[in-house]
Amino acid sequence: MKTLHFALIAAWFATASVSAEPKAQYGGYSYDPDSWQVSLQAFHDYVNRLEMMNVEAGDELQQAIAAIPVEGDTPITPAQEADLRTWLYELLVAFSVSSSDSLAAAFYLREGVNNPEAIDKLKNQLASKGLLKGETPFDIFKAGHRQRLDDNEYDYYFGKVSFFDSAFEVSERQAKYSSYSGDLMGSGLRPPTAASSISSKMKSEVQEHLQAGKPQTFVEVMFIVEEPEEFASFEGVVRAPFFFRMAWDPDKAMWRQVEIVYGIGTPYFLFSNI
Repeated sequence: MKTLHFALIAAWFATASVSAEPKAQYGGYSYDPDSWQVSLQAFHDYVNRLEMMNVEAGDELQQAIAAIPVEGDTPITPAQEADLRTWLYELLVAFSVSSSDSLAAAFYLREGVNNPEAIDKLKNQLASKGLLKGETPFDIFKAGHRQRLDDNEYDYYFGKVSFFDSAFEVSERQAKYSSYSGDLMGSGLRPPTAASSISSKMKSEVQEHLQAGKPQTFVEVMFIVEEPEEFASFEGVVRAPFFFRMAWDPDKAMWRQVEIVYGIGTPYFLFSNI
């Protein structure tokens, strides 16, 4: 099954043969439905030639994230940049070998409680299975994270990561909100079988902001993750892309998650609508 998933996302990137060294911009490839076999082999060669680093808490990961360039025509403050890099570090660590159920729960609550109704729904689901040991949002996320780990038969999700073609792309928009997944599809970067998840509350807030004539600052980042080797099937580990779009919230002075697009191949686990 993982081979099939990998083949499906593989067609996303390439239309030509791969050179000796990976090119910038996700290998220099874009999806071409008329070149399926070439695309498949080119992406396979590209992604498996990437140098990956272990996802573990510590200086090495912090330094790698600090080296990701910030690009775009919209300037951000040092505080905004620092929060952005902290968010990415906390995301990766929260779902790595360095994590714990409590650390994952703390990451989910980084923005506070955005959707009480969704949390109540998760609470009821967990309670019906006898998995809930407390009533607070922290207790709920802690139990929910553990359930998803157990359901997927993983101890953690991120084994390795590559930032080879990564950049924090900052932009300012004043028009109606457009889907990140749709934007990626239009540019040829979205995997044909990719799934997407959007925070309905954040989307609503952003739309209201833009409709009021107020500009909104967004940042987008892509990176490739590899599942932990010890949980891979006999067919080998799977590498898959993650795309995140964040919006700057001046009231909370933080970047808030708006939309995720992810290539199928590794378990999807984020409670992104809560």
